[in-house]
Amino acid sequence: MTCCFTPQEKRIMDKNNGDLGFREGRERVYKILDRFQGKKPVVDIERAVYFTESMKQTEGKILVLRWALAMKNVAEKMTVYIDEDNLLAGRGGKAARIPDARMRSFPRRRACRVEGVTATYI
Repeated sequence: MTCCFTPQEKRIMDKNNGDLGFREGRERVYKILDRFQGKKPVVDIERAVYFTESMKQTEGKILVLRWALAMKNVAEKMTVYIDEDNLLAGRGGKAARIPDARMRSFPRRRACRVEGVTATYI
């Protein structure tokens, strides 16, 4: 009965049955996924440490300046890791079970540009 399964559920069932045909054309991606599948999640606090360090040093200054200095401190001090098989080289933080999960746990500012004006928001 395959009518009611999502594509992800189907791939899991295929893998359990030894059928790895779904990997065709996606070998690099599955090689990356296989590296951390089944491993315990890891939390890397390096970004938070450098951010907090700067916020402590800039107490009393305006918040926008404190954020800018904190992000500068993070960018200057954070270790950059380059993993095998990645198309975009370099990322901050230790090897994580899910590469983007570590980013969700720490507040970051985002910027957008509209008609020549850059707006920053959290």
